[in-house]
Amino acid sequence: MRAPEILMVERDGIVTTRVIVSCDTSPLGTTAIDAAAALARGLDAELKGIFVEDINLFRMAALPFTRDIASATASASRLLPSEVQRVLEHQARSVRKVLAQVAAARSLPWSFQVIRGLPMGCVLEAMKELDVAVFGHAGRYSARAPAPASQGALAAQGVVMVVYDGSPAAHRALAAAQALVQKTHHRLVIATLGKSNGNTRARLEQSYAHALFVTLKRRDAEAVRRAAGTFAPAVLLWGGLESEADRATVATLVDALQCPVVLVT
Repeated sequence: MRAPEILMVERDGIVTTRVIVSCDTSPLGTTAIDAAAALARGLDAELKGIFVEDINLFRMAALPFTRDIASATASASRLLPSEVQRVLEHQARSVRKVLAQVAAARSLPWSFQVIRGLPMGCVLEAMKELDVAVFGHAGRYSARAPAPASQGALAAQGVVMVVYDGSPAAHRALAAAQALVQKTHHRLVIATLGKSNGNTRARLEQSYAHALFVTLKRRDAEAVRRAAGTFAPAVLLWGGLESEADRATVATLVDALQCPVVLVT
């Protein structure tokens, strides 16, 4: 059950009240819930699930020429808004069930909300100043049921990667990554920018002697994707949305990476 009040608690330089998770019913979605729960546990925060009914699906279903292709028979039928609604309601119930199981296993206060709109925009609008958001989307609204809830969903992969550019948001993302590492016992990888101040990098290497470091040429989706391809992180953390370019980069990473993406503002 949801606690009536959530207190802000500081852990390693980060203060947060809620960890929001937005995901689909794919195995990646289950991993995102597990990662969000580990973060919430490490930061003494509430776990909040948000399931977004993508409004573009309803707009598409309203078009007279839209067809649904059955995967088993390849037969086509008219895609109706009522069918879209039925499928999304089923997916929302499935995600809520997994969230409840994971939260109960970790003794976390939790809540769940269904919102209709654009997936990324809805989550950003729901975020408060100190919230952390975890995204786990792979084939957003698959008809498949989610993988069984498991606290070991992250155990098979050993790296948590954080993009660090020296900004306050990046510092909070690094603190969140450290809190996650302490709960999952993963290896921390810190991706710094090539233009980073040498003294800053030296201080990071001294403070995080246990971490691996990689240099990014740019703070964009392509550079991060290449680094992620090398380390295959279980989770990637990104700090801040300073511009529309940042927002587009995070959206690209959510769609492109095979791991949950954590946004720390």
